[in-house]
Amino acid sequence: MNSLSRWLISHTSRMSLLISFGITIIIAALMYSSLPMTNSALLAVSGENILDITFYYPAEEAPRRMAAYGLEGREIYLRFEMLDFPFIPAYTLALAFLLSWLIGKSRAAEDSLHSSLYSRLNLLPLLIGAADLVENSCVVMLLTLHPDAPILFAAVASSATLFKHLFIGATLAAVGFCAFKAVRAL
Repeated sequence: MNSLSRWLISHTSRMSLLISFGITIIIAALMYSSLPMTNSALLAVSGENILDITFYYPAEEAPRRMAAYGLEGREIYLRFEMLDFPFIPAYTLALAFLLSWLIGKSRAAEDSLHSSLYSRLNLLPLLIGAADLVENSCVVMLLTLHPDAPILFAAVASSATLFKHLFIGATLAAVGFCAFKAVRAL
């Protein structure tokens, strides 16, 4: 893990930040311009939101929502999930490069903390991406296999969604912390 963290730091530049955030913004614009339509359409056909934006739901909730969405709702949701897959590596790299850049700007290389935990904060976005990938994969299985999807997919999707949101919170806190240290180093 330390070598991956160092690789990210060594490959972080203004250009990598611009490219990664540019790609993220383009995909987000495509995806989130459809999210209100996706969520509105799902609400219209089923009265239910998408699972991805729910902080936590019990595993038993997923099959109930799949049924409530109906065929039309599941097709709408599946299209949204297909847009979400390319978004994962885009935002993961953008956030990892941002944290790497902030770590480099803080000039904390002499810091003993830098050589351990601090220098690895740039790996937090990878945890978000991994949880999101697991979540999306399980939701796709739930959508396509309904009503015969094993409850295991719902349990894993539910856990992955919770962890995704927790990792998002940790990453945002890390960005704030690293930005604070970078500003102090100026």
